[in-house]
Amino acid sequence: MLRVRLLGPMQLRGPDGQDLTPATQKACAILAMVLVAEGGRRSRSWLIDHLWSEKPRSLGQTSLRQSLKEIRKSLSPACAGMLTIDNFVVAIDLEKCVFEDRSNDDAAGQDFLEGIDIGDPEFEEWLTLERRHWEKSETPGKAPAAIVAADARPPPRFGLRIDPVMVSGFDREEEALANVIVDRIVTGLVEDGFHDILDRRSDSISLLAKRDVDAMYSLCLRCSVRRVRDSARVAIALVDLAEEQTIWRRVFDAATSAIHRERDADLAAGLSQCIDRIWLEKENTARLRKLGEDGADTLRAAVQDMFELGVADLARAEKDLRRLIPTRHGALASAWLAFLVTFRVGQRFVRHDSALHEEARDLVARALERDPANSVVLALAGHVHSYLFGNYVRAAELFEQAIRINPGRALAWDLYSVLHAYIGRPQPGLQCALFARHLGAQSLYRYYFDTSCLITASMLGRHDLAIRHGEAVLDVRPDFNSVLRYLTSSYGHSGLREKAAGMHHRLLAVEPSFSLEALRDARYPGLDTQAGRYFLRGLKKAGVREIAA
Repeated sequence: MLRVRLLGPMQLRGPDGQDLTPATQKACAILAMVLVAEGGRRSRSWLIDHLWSEKPRSLGQTSLRQSLKEIRKSLSPACAGMLTIDNFVVAIDLEKCVFEDRSNDDAAGQDFLEGIDIGDPEFEEWLTLERRHWEKSETPGKAPAAIVAADARPPPRFGLRIDPVMVSGFDREEEALANVIVDRIVTGLVEDGFHDILDRRSDSISLLAKRDVDAMYSLCLRCSVRRVRDSARVAIALVDLAEEQTIWRRVFDAATSAIHRERDADLAAGLSQCIDRIWLEKENTARLRKLGEDGADTLRAAVQDMFELGVADLARAEKDLRRLIPTRHGALASAWLAFLVTFRVGQRFVRHDSALHEEARDLVARALERDPANSVVLALAGHVHSYLFGNYVRAAELFEQAIRINPGRALAWDLYSVLHAYIGRPQPGLQCALFARHLGAQSLYRYYFDTSCLITASMLGRHDLAIRHGEAVLDVRPDFNSVLRYLTSSYGHSGLREKAAGMHHRLLAVEPSFSLEALRDARYPGLDTQAGRYFLRGLKKAGVREIAA
C-alpha cells in the first residue's frame, strides 16, 4: 500500500515506511493531480495544459516525459506496479492507496499541497478550487455530514452563474476578448431557450442577498484569459457550485483581433461544446432531482424527438411545440414546427401541398417577427425557404445573417451547406458541412451534420469521404432514407456493385416505392443542377429504376 498525505507538505510512504515522495515540485504536482482525479486518471494533454500552459506544446510534452520518468524512479520498486503510463493517460491504482485525513494531528489545520509553487496560472487556478473542496472535507472525497444534508435539498431550479472574467495583468484587449467569449456563450444559450442565468459581471445584487440568490444556481461559468506571445490563452471552465469542482474545462489559444477571432474554428468549437455541456448538466439535474419541466426542457425534448425521425417521434414533437407557441419560447417553437414540415416532406411521410406550404410560411413569418435576431430562428427559416419554397436568395440572406449573429452556430453552417448543394455548389457546401461537424462534435444530433457531409461530398464526387460519413450515420439511424439515397449513389459511382446493391435493397425496405420519378415528384431540390444530375446517375448505376416497379 502507498500512504498518501496531501494536507500539508505532500508525502508518499511505501509499505515499509520509506519516503517515496518525488524530489521536484512538478513531479509532486502531477502525482497529486492524478491521485485526486476521478478513478485516479488524468490525460497527458490535461496535465500539460495545467503545468506548462504558457510554454510551446512540444516543450510541455518533453517536460512531462521527464517528470514521469522521475515519478517512475521514485516509486520503484516498492510501488511501481501501481502506476500506469501510456501515450494518452497517466493513472494510479487508488485501491492500493491510503489517504491520511484531518484526524491525523500532523495534518490538522494544514492546507492542501502546502508549499507547492509551480507558477503556472492554470495550476494555480486548479489548486485554488481543490483547496476550497478540501476545506469542506474531513477525508478525501467525502463531505462532512452537515454539507451532505444541505446539498440533499434540491434547488428550486437549475441555473447558471457567470463569474467576472479573470485576466492576467490589466490588458483591456484581453479583458474585452474574455467578455466577448462569455457573451457568445450566453447568446447561444438564450437563443436555444435557456434563460436561468445570473451574470455576475455586472452584478447589482446586495451582499446580504447574494447567498440566497446563489442557492438557486448549481453551475458556474468561469473564463480566464492571458496573453501568450502573439495570441491569448483562453480557459473556459464549468464548476459544480455545490462541490466547487470543475466538471468541464477547455483551454485554447485565440486571436485578440475581431477579424481573426470570427474565423477561429477552435474557439467556435470550444464555445459550442461548452453550450452543449451546460444543456447536458441541466438535463441530468432534472432527471436526478425530478424537477418540474419548464419551457426550455419541453423545447429541447421536442427537438430531440424530432431528430429521432420516426412518425410517432415527429407527432410527439409537434404536440409539444404547438403547446409552446403562446409562451416566451414561441418564436423557437414556431421555427422548429416549420422545420418539422421539411422532415416530413423529405422522409416522404407527406406530400407537398399548398396548405402545408402556407402553414410553414406562416410559422416562419411569426417566428422571425417575434425574434428576428435569434440565429436558430434565422437558420431554421432559411432552410424552410430553401427546401420547401425554393427561394434560395432569401434563404442565403437568412443563413448569412444567422452566422453574423452567432458564428459558432453549427446548425446554421450545416443548413447553409445543404443550400449550396441545392444550387449546384457542393464544394463550398462541403466546407460548410465539415465546419458544422467540427462545431457540433458534441451535439446530441451530430449525425445530422454527418448527413450534410455525406450529401455534399457525394455530389462533389468525394465518395470515400461521403461513404465514411454516411456509414457513421447508419450506425445510429439505420433507416434514415436521405442517407440511404446518397450512399446508394456513392456506392454506384464507386463501382462497388455488391455494396451498391445492398444499399439499394436497404433503401427499398424503407421506401418501397422509391424511384427517380418519385424523387422528382417529391420536388427534391437541386436535381436539375449538374451536381444533382450526377447524384441521379449514381442512383442509376446502383440499379434504381426510373419508375417504381
